[in-house]
Amino acid sequence: MTNKFPKSFYFKLSFIIFFVLLGYYHNHNFIQATLNDESLSANESFNLIVREVMKLPNNVENDEGISEYISEYAQPGNQVPYQIHEEILLDDNYAIAKQSADQFNAALDNRALNDAFLRQMNHMRVTKGWEKIQFGEHLEEGVLRRVEEMGEYHYLSSITADGADFRAHFPNVSDAEYRLGENLYELYISAGDVHLTTWENEKILADYLFDVYADAVSLSNYDIYQSQYVSIYASPTDYSVDEVPYVRLVVSLVLDTEGGI
Repeated sequence: MTNKFPKSFYFKLSFIIFFVLLGYYHNHNFIQATLNDESLSANESFNLIVREVMKLPNNVENDEGISEYISEYAQPGNQVPYQIHEEILLDDNYAIAKQSADQFNAALDNRALNDAFLRQMNHMRVTKGWEKIQFGEHLEEGVLRRVEEMGEYHYLSSITADGADFRAHFPNVSDAEYRLGENLYELYISAGDVHLTTWENEKILADYLFDVYADAVSLSNYDIYQSQYVSIYASPTDYSVDEVPYVRLVVSLVLDTEGGI
């Protein structure tokens, strides 16, 4: 005779599965990036993912060797502008992260990145029967301000650091509130991760970013856009797990329903 589990078992199992899927849905970018981080061991990756999904504070030791918990730090999904504490700015790990971020930013060629990203975008659009999208040079200044601002203030939101709509960074675009759309993305990555070096090749970086955005920009309502500009900015962060320094990458893809100012 087959033994059957009580109904309460299936209810509890469904409840657990629901919250596991919910945790993955809200943290899938962070989870995927952590699993792809070759500088972390399997145990470090597991601990990092659990702490993020469960929103556990970072465990560190003070000068007396007594564990204390730090809960006020920049973390994935932060929507509020944030400034790192002055003491953190003097930390050795922060200095390592800053060096990696500065190197990444200095090596980035925004035009080469946009050219490579545009080729990917237009290949997809042609397969869907849409018109090709243009390089939005008129969007460049605003997008660069956007990524630097969100990078320096450690947040990700459709508003500026002072609370205005992101379109405030595009004063030369007429009717910006009707024309412009923006897609944002962030990634926390250890300062020693090899991707920070390989992504200095703009084509490789464009391939990665297009994979990130592919599902969104292939939606039917995206055929209305005529021009675009994308940029990425790296900044050091106080986010740290097991004394591993992290760099945060923030990306803004702005699309315009018209081809110029």
